[in-house]
Amino acid sequence: MANPLSDFIRERRAESGMSRDALAAKARTVAPNVGGLHRTSVERWETGTGTPTPAQLEAVFRALGVSDEERVDVLKRTAGPQPVESAATP
Repeated sequence: MANPLSDFIRERRAESGMSRDALAAKARTVAPNVGGLHRTSVERWETGTGTPTPAQLEAVFRALGVSDEERVDVLKRTAGPQPVESAATP
């Protein structure tokens, strides 16, 4: 099953012409107090074997120049379908 967040990070990084190491370095620059921003972390996020924390994801979004609108879109796709509540019967 495709992981929209993994796909987004991988595709956006490639479009930006950055290596995984360069993305991690730029994310550390924009968010120096956030830990776990390494090449191996980016690899795990892109392959779907790991998930960034909210702070790490924010740093990656900032490093990639992701707009607020794009953030909302990718996070909605990542959340997947929401459960439908059944109507209560009287």
